[in-house]
Parts: sequence; structure tokens; C-alpha cells
Amino acid sequence: MTEYIAKEDLQRTTSPAGYWPTPLEERLMVCVSGSPFSDKLIRTTHHLAKGMNSPWMVVYIETTAGGRHLQENRERVWNNLRLAETLGAQIETVTAASVAEAIVDFAVSHKVTKIVVGKPKKPRWLEFLRPPLVDRIIYLSGSIDVYVVSIDQVETKRERHFFSKTQPWAGYATGVALVTAATLISKIVNNYIAPTNLVMIYLLVVVLAAVRLGRKAAILTAFLSVLAFDFFIVPPHLTLAVSDSEYLITFLALFMVGVVISSLVATANERADAVRQREMQTSALYRLSRSLAAAVDVDSIVEAVVNNVGESLKAEVAVFLPHENRLKLHGVNHDGRWGEKEQTAAESAFYNTRAEDGEVILPDGSNHLYLPLQTKGEILGILGIKLNVEEEHQNQQVRRLVAAFAAQTAMALERAHLARQAEHAQILQAREKLERALLNSVSHDLRTPLVSITGALSTLRNEGYGLQEKGRLELVDAAWEEAERLNRFVGNLLDMTRVEAGELKLKKEPCDIQDLVGCALAPLESRLHDRKVLIDLSDDLPLVQMDMVFMTQVLVNLLENGLKYSPPRTPLAIRAKAEDDLIILAVEDRGPGVPEKELAKIFDKFYRVPVPEGAGGTGLGLSICKGLVEAHGGTIRAENIEGGGLRVLVTIPLNKET
Repeated sequence: MTEYIAKEDLQRTTSPAGYWPTPLEERLMVCVSGSPFSDKLIRTTHHLAKGMNSPWMVVYIETTAGGRHLQENRERVWNNLRLAETLGAQIETVTAASVAEAIVDFAVSHKVTKIVVGKPKKPRWLEFLRPPLVDRIIYLSGSIDVYVVSIDQVETKRERHFFSKTQPWAGYATGVALVTAATLISKIVNNYIAPTNLVMIYLLVVVLAAVRLGRKAAILTAFLSVLAFDFFIVPPHLTLAVSDSEYLITFLALFMVGVVISSLVATANERADAVRQREMQTSALYRLSRSLAAAVDVDSIVEAVVNNVGESLKAEVAVFLPHENRLKLHGVNHDGRWGEKEQTAAESAFYNTRAEDGEVILPDGSNHLYLPLQTKGEILGILGIKLNVEEEHQNQQVRRLVAAFAAQTAMALERAHLARQAEHAQILQAREKLERALLNSVSHDLRTPLVSITGALSTLRNEGYGLQEKGRLELVDAAWEEAERLNRFVGNLLDMTRVEAGELKLKKEPCDIQDLVGCALAPLESRLHDRKVLIDLSDDLPLVQMDMVFMTQVLVNLLENGLKYSPPRTPLAIRAKAEDDLIILAVEDRGPGVPEKELAKIFDKFYRVPVPEGAGGTGLGLSICKGLVEAHGGTIRAENIEGGGLRVLVTIPLNKET
């Protein structure tokens, strides 16, 4: 259905008592171009959509042969699209070969129910030569309603004067020169070659003009070639009359071939330019995506964006991200100059952009582009761009490219945000696991000595006077050992807390390794019983800068670990030697060792090797050793001994403050 809307009808349509009821699923679409009448079409559609309370969109169809047209009208196209944005329209740009088919296909795919197009009043004879676009749209529209807005013809002399300034006069002059050269060559060889064969010289000139000078200059060259060939070559000479009417076919063929070749070459050049521009855009997007893929955090993402976008567009680029309830400049390329004015404009774009539209914002009074960085309706920041050539802000291809840049940046920022959330979730999960392990370990390792102590004290309390002296001493010794065990356990927990909090304060002083070994063996004397401890210390061991108390605890924990995980009556060994600038201290046992895949885990908190069965402990001893050794600037590692056993190696730097 097609309806022509007059101005007074439009006013009645948008009035409260309009002619049309409000449909439930109405969606309007208006088609615009670089025409000076697009402004009226947009405002007309806005009134229609407002009166019908329906969403509407503005579609600009860019044809493959429309490169020149876009260059000439890009400022007007940009202004029309900006006007539609301010009126609340959804903006879409489509590239297609056929405008009418593209409009109808887009309307069908987006469930548009009404299409609004304009119909300027042109001379009737022009419509016979080229059917109007509106007629083709109506023919293809099917069930979609088409509203044709009548447009009065206005004075276009000023418009023609504007386009005349852009004519390539140099190309026309070159075309005239080519025709002159072809004529001179033809006059020289005219006595040797038939005139009909000389047409090829003029045809070659037309082809050169089409390749080098463009469509209009080539058409002019073809026309001048026909005149020159008739005037100078075809008898009678120096007159436009012809002696043989067959030359008229030659003239027509020469002109038509010139027009066709020039049109084909111009179309091919325009498509080649479009392909080159798309290739450049694709290359720029690929470089940015590759840099963003390697970025691991927000800072590296922002750095990749400002560098790649700035290099691709030769522009000043800045990224604004929210921080503490305010939008702040997070990154800018080295050429960027962003002050308070730009900061205010970016904040305006950030807080005033509708998240569901994803519009490109160009605030009034600013020649910068501000694009919202958003995904799934959430605005993550603003990408600010200032191009060196101000007119490029009005280029649709540049707008699409910067919109793609903004989309990639938003996805990268969302990925970093999700990675932070995942990392935080892993930390919480690990903390929960650690707390659960700590609770299980504390509940078990506290209960065991407490039960023993409580049992011994209960026996002494109830039956103390009836027990012999030897029995009372055994109970007291058992309670004492369990109390010491409990004290060591609580001490390990406190030491582990201090190590994790980084609150260890070392009191380094020159210490002798032999004294260190003696201090470590003293508290273990009661537990060693008949165990042999082999001590192998090099004679040339120097004094070592270390905290004697903490290093004694390290050695005690290593010896206790050897006692716990090795069979009774098997020996332990302590070895020490100097190598380069290090002291290497080794503690060895003759136990079953540790599976190779478990060696890297034995220094983790609460980790206990599953062999031998019945070995107790909290799994904190080796973890505390690692923290104390690393606090001295050293390292600790474990390795299996050939033939059975485990060797723990501690390296401490000599005369090195850490």
C-alpha cells in the first residue's frame, strides 16, 4: 500500500485524534541520502513515529559505485544522521549494489512495517529514461507499507555551482591534450593508413583517459575524439560534413565505446578504492585484536588501544574509565592533549548515552568523537578520538571503523573484568579450602594432645595418691610431651601467619654452622633416642649472616620431618658445604622418599605425603621452612636419594642482605 502525505495530513496524523490507531508491532524506517531533502524526510518520520508511539530507524544505503558521491555529500550525510540520532532514531548503514533491493531486504530482516521515502518532482521525461527509486521500492515492498513524502523542487543552481567547483579541470585539459596529440599523429600517418583504421588511435586515447583521468574526463575525450576525427581526418577535411554516411556508424561506435570503457574503468577504480579501504580497515582491526589478545590486564589493554588506534587513524586517542564513581582519563597516546573541556565532554557522553543504543556521541562544541565502550547494555568507559583532519569525523567509513575499535576495546575490557572476577573467585575458593583444611587440622591436632594431657591429669587427680612414684612420673612426662607438642603446633600456626603476612623481622648476625647444628639437635635429644645423626661439615665453612633463632627452627623442622617419615633406628644426616657465594645445607633420611610428582607440593601448606601410614602432623613444617629460608634470600628444594630416602637442600647466600 502506498500513501502520499501532504503537510496538513501529517499534522492530523500526529495529533491526539489522528487517523491511524497505534499498532502493537509497528516499526518505521526512513531512507536517506546526501540529498538536501533528507532533512525533511527524517523530521517527517520522527513525527510519524512519535504520533504512532513506535520505534523508527534511519538507513543510509552506500552503493559500490557511490564512493565519489559519498565524498561529495559526506558532510550532509553526516549532518542528517546526527539529526536522526538527536531525534532518537536507530542509525544503520548498509553497503549494497542495488538501493531498492537493499532497502526492502533490510526492512524485511528488521521487521519494518512502514517505509518512508521521498519523491522529488522531476520532469516527466526523465522518469521514462530512468524509473524513480520510489517506484522500484513500491514494486518490491510486498506487504510492507510505503509512505511517499512529496518534495517540492527547489532552486538547484547553487547546488550545481557547488559541484562545479569540484570538477577536475586538470583532467579535462589533459583529455584535450591527448586528443590533440592523437590528431597530430593521425595527420602524419594519414597518407599511409586508411581513415577508418585511425579510429584506433583515438580509441587508445579514450582508454588512457578512462584509466587515468576518470569518467567525466574520458567522456569528454571521447566526444572531442569524434569531432576531431570528423573535422581533421574524414574527408572533406576541416568540416563536420562527411562524404560517406558509413562514417556516422564509426563516430557513434567510437563515442559509445569510449563511454562504456570510461564507465567500466571508473566503476572498477571505485571498487578498487573501496577494497583498499576495507583492506586497511581489516588490517587495523587485526593489529588491534592481536594486541588485545596479548593484553592481560586493563592497563595493557588501554595501552594497546591508544597505540594501535592512534597509529591506524593518525589521531589523538584517549580512554576514559570509571573510577570511584567518576570518569577518569586512564590512558592517552603520546600525541594526545586532553584537558578539562574534553574530560567534561567525555563525562557527558558516558552519563548521557543510552546503553541499549550504543550510539556514537559527538557533544556540541567539541570536535572529538566519544564512543561508549559497552557490552550487554553496560557501559565500561569512553573511547575518545580526535582525527587530524576534521572532515574525517563526517566520513561514514571512519565512523564504522572507530565503532569497530570501540567494540573490540569493550570486549577486551569485559574479558579483563571477567578474568578478575574469576581470579577473585579462585582466591575465595582457595581461601575457603585453606580454612577448611586448617579447621580440620587444628581440630585433630589440638584434640590429640589435649586428650592425652586431660587423661594424664585426670588419672593423677583421681588416683594420684594410689599410684607409685614411677607411674606418676610417667604420666607427668606424657603430659609434658603432649604439652610441648601442642606448643609446637600453636607456634607453627603463629609462624605461618607471620610468614604469610610478611611480618618477619630478621636479626642477622654472623653465625657458625656448627653452632646452628648443635642448637637444632638439643631440643630433639629426647626424641632421637637410639637414632644416629651423621654430621658432615666442611672444614672451610665461613660465618653466615642469618637469624640464628629462625634458622634453628628450619633445621629442627627438617629433622622432625625426617624422624616422622623414616623407619625407626635408621640414621639421619646433616651435611654442609660452601659453594661459590652460597652455603648448602642438606638434611637426609632413609625413608621411602616422595613420589616424583609430589616433590613440588611438599612445601605447600597443609600438604602431607600419604606415606608412611600413621604419620601425623599438620603439614605446616616444610611450608614454614620455605618461608623462613626465602626470607633470608635463600631457596629450599627436595630430591629423592638413589637407593631410598629424601634429601632436603637449603641454600643461603653469603654476606648478602635481603
